[in-house]
Amino acid sequence: MSRYQDADGKLVRVPGYSDQAKSWELARKPECGVDGDWIKHQRTAMSDHLSAYRGHLEARNASDEYVGQTHERIQRTIDSCGFKLLRQIKSTVLEDWLARQRKDGTFGSWTPVAPRPIPLSRSRR
Repeated sequence: MSRYQDADGKLVRVPGYSDQAKSWELARKPECGVDGDWIKHQRTAMSDHLSAYRGHLEARNASDEYVGQTHERIQRTIDSCGFKLLRQIKSTVLEDWLARQRKDGTFGSWTPVAPRPIPLSRSRR
């Protein structure tokens, strides 16, 4: 039997094989894609992820208008769908919310703002 901790912190038990080599291979699989950092990432509040993304946009020299509007749209989506943690995001919930927005005519009412272009270095002449 193989045991590991999932993103929710629950102990998961997976039955093994009668072949010991196959059982060890099964036991190593969760370690390949799930480590402590990934579990911590899954438990991080969506507000923290959104703040980090806002910082990323600002570092990329996006306009204040674009940063503010993008932040507001994502925050509205997160709040409307009830996502508090990254691990709570479900594509079906998001798709249903988007479908309702389109049906109500509110999805297309957002005015897009293009990010400000970053000038290229002139040293390549």
